[in-house]
Amino acid sequence: MYVVRRAFRGPNGPMSVGSFVEPADLRRFRYHLQEKHIVEVNEQNLEQYASLFKRRFNIDLVGLIAEKQATEEAEAKAAEEVVKAEAEAKAVLANRMEQIPRHIALELFTFAEDASIEVVEQVVAEAEAKAAEEAAKAEAEAKAAEEAAKAEAEVKAAEEAAKAEAEAKAAEEAAKPKATAKTTAKAVTTKTE
Repeated sequence: MYVVRRAFRGPNGPMSVGSFVEPADLRRFRYHLQEKHIVEVNEQNLEQYASLFKRRFNIDLVGLIAEKQATEEAEAKAAEEVVKAEAEAKAVLANRMEQIPRHIALELFTFAEDASIEVVEQVVAEAEAKAAEEAAKAEAEAKAAEEAAKAEAEVKAAEEAAKAEAEAKAAEEAAKPKATAKTTAKAVTTKTE
């Protein structure tokens, strides 16, 4: 672990005494290490540098190192939790993918592998809504076709009834004796008198 012993200007601004530095952070790390701007602190020289920093700069180096280690442990633990949560989410996603119907699953293959469960649930809900809408539309069309067939049958029955009625009237008129010219003339003369 490397600690700044003498303040200097770094690539991201001033580097203050007691701050921790990584070799990859500085372009001229070797130079600063040789000039003793930076010192390497390990278990062997920790007490020596701790007393130096406490005496000269009133900085508790041991406390800073403990804080840094605690922070690193917390970050590592948080990273492990994130990895664990991602693994659980992928397991839930895989389980959900097995449960959904095949035609919906085919739509989901367009997504990347890192699709979240929320995205999958949304797509599944949309697909189910679309399927329900199509089923309702098909049912409405079937009902409309049935009603149209029923109305057509009623119209046909009405036409047949009208035709039968017309035939009955025609038969009735055919059954009546036809008026002759004499009977017509008699009827006309009787009316005029």
